[in-house]
Amino acid sequence: MCSSDLLSDIAKYDSNPNVRWRTVFNGYEPHINNIQNLKIIGEGDVELLINPSYAWVMRFNNCINIEIINLTAGHTSPGSCTGGVFMFDKSHRINISDCDLYGCGTYGLTFNKSSAGNINKTIVRECTYGIAQFFNSSKIIFRECSFLDCKEFDLLTILEYCEDISFLTCKFHNNYISWDERFFIETDKTCKNIVIEYSEIWSNKVMNWSNEPEVVLTRHNDYSKNNFQNPQDRWYYVDEQ
Repeated sequence: MCSSDLLSDIAKYDSNPNVRWRTVFNGYEPHINNIQNLKIIGEGDVELLINPSYAWVMRFNNCINIEIINLTAGHTSPGSCTGGVFMFDKSHRINISDCDLYGCGTYGLTFNKSSAGNINKTIVRECTYGIAQFFNSSKIIFRECSFLDCKEFDLLTILEYCEDISFLTCKFHNNYISWDERFFIETDKTCKNIVIEYSEIWSNKVMNWSNEPEVVLTRHNDYSKNNFQNPQDRWYYVDEQ
C-alpha cells in the first residue's frame, strides 16, 4: 500500500508552534523551528509531496538531532530559482536513511551552518539545479547513496569554510550540466577535507571536475564515460596501491 500526503494542504490548519508556513512565490513553505529529538519514519511506501514548486518540502531551522527514515519526498511540479527537498539551516546531528529525494526541486539537500550529518542509502535524483549544496557546514558523511540524473548547474556546491564533507561508496550516474563553465564540484580555498572515496562516477555529461581540485581528496573511485578528465587522486598521505 502506498501512502501519499500533500504536505502543503495542511498549511492553513496546522497550529504547531514549532512549524511556521512561510509565503513563497506560489504557495507556502514549511519551516520547522527549534525542534530537538525529532524522528520522521515512514512505514511501508510513504511519499511526502508539496505543491508549491518554489518551496522546500521541509526546511529545518535551529534544530538538533533530526532523524528521517524511509521516505520518498518531492514536488508535484518542477520548480526553479528556489526550493528543493530538504534544507537544514543552523541544525546539527542530522540522520537520513533509506530515503528517495526526487527532482522538481532545485537541489535534493542544502546544509547551511550545519554539522554532524549522516546520510545513508539515500537516493537524490532528477533535481533541476544540482545534487546538494553546503555552506559553512562540517562533518557531513554520505554512505552508499546514489545521485542520479540531476542537472543544470554545479552538481555539488561546497563553499564558505566547509570541512569534512565526505562521499563514501556512493554512485554518481548520468548527471548532466549544460554549461561549460560549471563543475562537478564547485568549492573554494576556505574549505578542506572534501572526500570522495570508493565511489562509482559514471556517464556524467559534465565538462569540468572542479574549480579547486587541490581541495578535493579522492582515491579508489571508478570513473567511466564522463566528459571531464579523470582527476588525479589526492589523499592525506601517500596511499600505497
